[in-house]
Amino acid sequence: DVPALGQHTAAILEELGLRFDAALISIDSGPVELLAGDPVAAEAELRKDYDALDAMGERNYISSIAGLLAEAVYRQGRFEDARGHAVFCEEVAAPSDVSSQYLWRGIKGKLLARDGDHDQGITLATSAVDQTRTSDDLEAQGNALLFLAEAQAAAGREGDAARSAAEARALFEAKGNIVSAARAAAFALP
Repeated sequence: DVPALGQHTAAILEELGLRFDAALISIDSGPVELLAGDPVAAEAELRKDYDALDAMGERNYISSIAGLLAEAVYRQGRFEDARGHAVFCEEVAAPSDVSSQYLWRGIKGKLLARDGDHDQGITLATSAVDQTRTSDDLEAQGNALLFLAEAQAAAGREGDAARSAAEARALFEAKGNIVSAARAAAFALP
């Protein structure tokens, strides 16, 4: 049984006494597991680092990890857990932290739309897209657009959802992320 790359790297860093650095591995390994279609593995990676950072009292990077953790549990259908992590992300995220800001907005937006608060959900998910457009991070822009597409679909706005997913696909393709481009393309299908 071979440990995941993130776990192996974290173990090496911990052996070197670099506990803080070890607790940041999931910022990369969590999204990789999500790309691989394994939100359970993503949650395991992210939760370990979330707990370690929380125990250290760290309040900078933990917001992004909480946002990614919210998405991992959302994809498992654990919507209340997702809501809790998104709220924590919102509470501790710095206003200038584009990653955390788009994560909590997008996830809360699709949760609100899913719960029937369509207008509020779409407005919040749209603000996630707006947050990402302040940076040149095509990956974040594509992810925010997929969050918006999910909120739009939950509101029954299939045409809008298909357009948002198509725009996300174009961004992922420009970035060279064929996995997310395929996910966006599949979302846009009727």
